[in-house]
Amino acid sequence: MLKGLILTVAAVLSANSGQTIQEKVYTIPEGVSVISADIEWNAMTMFSKDDGELPKIWYKKNGTWMPWHNFEENEVNQTNSLELLFAGNTRKSITIKSDETVEVVAHFFNTHIPGENLVARFDPFDDDSFDDPRTGLARPVSGPKYISRSEWGADETLRIRTFARGIKSWFRASVPEAKDVPKYLRPKVLTRKNKDGKTLTWPIEKNQKIKKFIVHHTGEYIDERRDPKELMRAIYYFHTITRGWGDIGYNYVIDKQGNIYEGRYGGPDTVGAHTAYHNVASMGVSLMGNFNIEKPTEKQIKVLELTLADHAVRFGVDPMGKGLFLGTNSYNISGHQDVARKGHGTACPGKNLEAMLPEIRKKVAYFAREINKNHGPTARDFLTKSKFAPKFKHTVAPKTKDLPVASLSKLLTKKIVQRGDKTTFDITLKNNGKSTWNKGMKLLVINKPEGLIMTPFRSVSKIFPNDSGIFRARVWVKDVPNGNYDIEFSPDVQLPEDYEGEVPSFVYPLQVSGDRPQLTKSFKESVQRVSSRLRTSVIKPPVTTVDLEEMYGPDVKVKLAFFHKNYAILESDSRVEVRSKGKHIGMIEKRTEIKVIPTGKNRSFKVISGDNEWNIVQPVFVTDGILKIKNYNRGLGKIAYNRFRRQLNFYATEGRGFYIVNQLPIEQYLWGLAEEPSHEPEAKKHAIYILARSYAYVYGGNKRKFKTPLYDLEDDPASSQFYLGYDWEYYHSGQKKLIEETKGKVITYNGRAVIGPYFTQSGGASSNAWHKQYPWTRAQKLPYDEGLEPRGHGVGLSGHTARKLAEKGKTYEEILDYFYDGIKVEKEF
Repeated sequence: MLKGLILTVAAVLSANSGQTIQEKVYTIPEGVSVISADIEWNAMTMFSKDDGELPKIWYKKNGTWMPWHNFEENEVNQTNSLELLFAGNTRKSITIKSDETVEVVAHFFNTHIPGENLVARFDPFDDDSFDDPRTGLARPVSGPKYISRSEWGADETLRIRTFARGIKSWFRASVPEAKDVPKYLRPKVLTRKNKDGKTLTWPIEKNQKIKKFIVHHTGEYIDERRDPKELMRAIYYFHTITRGWGDIGYNYVIDKQGNIYEGRYGGPDTVGAHTAYHNVASMGVSLMGNFNIEKPTEKQIKVLELTLADHAVRFGVDPMGKGLFLGTNSYNISGHQDVARKGHGTACPGKNLEAMLPEIRKKVAYFAREINKNHGPTARDFLTKSKFAPKFKHTVAPKTKDLPVASLSKLLTKKIVQRGDKTTFDITLKNNGKSTWNKGMKLLVINKPEGLIMTPFRSVSKIFPNDSGIFRARVWVKDVPNGNYDIEFSPDVQLPEDYEGEVPSFVYPLQVSGDRPQLTKSFKESVQRVSSRLRTSVIKPPVTTVDLEEMYGPDVKVKLAFFHKNYAILESDSRVEVRSKGKHIGMIEKRTEIKVIPTGKNRSFKVISGDNEWNIVQPVFVTDGILKIKNYNRGLGKIAYNRFRRQLNFYATEGRGFYIVNQLPIEQYLWGLAEEPSHEPEAKKHAIYILARSYAYVYGGNKRKFKTPLYDLEDDPASSQFYLGYDWEYYHSGQKKLIEETKGKVITYNGRAVIGPYFTQSGGASSNAWHKQYPWTRAQKLPYDEGLEPRGHGVGLSGHTARKLAEKGKTYEEILDYFYDGIKVEKEF
């Protein structure tokens, strides 16, 4: 987008009296400065004149420096533009602070209309008599006030193409993702001109189908006392003029009082500009506010739920559904961050709104069912109360005369693969048409996960009408994260002009479950050494493994601090050896349930599995596979995090109490450590993994953190580290590769391994509060942390500064040296 192009006039008068827009070019010096406009303004933004990266910029609000965030919505380059800033009352100047000198273009907006009344506060669910006694949920029999474009003051002349506005869109006929969807999903251009025959900056395009609802926030903290109509106009001008999108990006906007504003011209099925590479077949709804720093109002959430329920019924969208579309496996109701492509990362709709989405989906599903049951008026009845609102109609699928051109002859079952696999996928389709399909006919792949390399499905032989045949694709699972995916495809077939059936799409379910094992030379040598020992041994051990300590380091013992049951139910995907105080007791076959119950006598346990029943003191369960604690859930969402490698030890406490310890090699422990998000720079992650390994190594040795030899650490991040076991490893397999790159490395001080404290971020400086205990730590200024809210103890490595150093190209050794004095990174095992 050519942001360096500036308007040819200094101020543009809006059709609405009193509203003005001004553009000015500034050279902002390093440090503190004041920038001024020639007009009174109540909202503004700045962007790089040459489309380059902007430095960090702050603005002064009520005497406090506030960070001015980069604009996130719908952009490839997210560092060359700042969010729209709402100033409150009109003003002419603002005090800012910049990290370096930079040339910028500023847009100032005055969207205030003298004498305009605030939108009346409106409770969409103000009648308790309609609450459903079974669920406690209000039935959708009352609705929000709908504000049309003319009511909130949209200046429709801004959508007309001028040279300055039009050049940004001259080389694009539609949103870029339109080419990636099948023909039946491609948007249709309704018109390129307005009612007066003037060419629009961006044509009005209609989605043929809505598959996804995408939820956003507008991104700035908004005082509820502000006139939301002013805010709507500011967002409209920002999207239309500054961004060059020809109109506001969202289909709907909901203010803090619970009012719905009509967004992009043409209705909810108009192609918007709210989510890069996800504008086709989606509807965007944005809530006013910044939900990284505040929470949505109750009215906003209720109105959002009601609005989505109404549109779910209208467009046939399952509110609880999930599926692959445009390269992303996401819920039908998703936040912007859930569907953002690589390179388009965003915090939108903010962590506080994102956390509410699971419950929002449930409420939307409930309201949609109520609407379908015709329990009184629906949201549509209230949205149409405004005389300016569009007249909504139910969409009814046309009756077809013909069968779909193709149909599945066999049910597609889930294909389970591993990274590194090179394989083939087969499907069997029936030809429902009137012409023969030639050998080599293609099925076009519409959606697939990134990192999956595949050919189109092609027929292996001719397929005559009413016959079935096989289509085959060659597939390389190159670099796909663990998880479940849907590969969507559609026949590429020429249809007769009089054909009135549908061109269907099909979904091939796929599960990626880890890496294809690659035997290294050292691994093979370890296996050969152990095999040789086993051949000369008199008694073959019940559980045979390679030398784990030689491969993965010494053991560490982790107490599962969140397990609080009266008994445990175990199961393993491999044979399990049962031991008591180190002695072999017996074997249990894989997939066999094991119940472990404390007896309360002599600290013993009753172990029951199939026909076996033992009374054991300190039972230990060892396997070469994965042990699952079936009645344990870590309580962190849909994943239980209840699977663990290698060994589980049981220890009784007073009475019938007990606790479980997962014992495994340090390197495998690190595989299940959830200290670092997957999107962090590699150098930062390397540094953190070395510190985490040092921590486990030191406390797994002679230094006892919990004053007991029975365990070294806990899985509670408040007392040790954030360990989630095999489930974390399963879903973050890339972490294993990074940990392998620093295998056995720890930080040392005067020749011995030591602990390197680390924390999330400071307010601008680290602390030396623990210097006596850890003399290699120090207090120092951390410029990258300046202005941030402190999070953590503040000693040692700051995660935020480490990220910035990594982004600047620093190695993990340089990052560690930045925070600690006199340490070395050495291979300890």
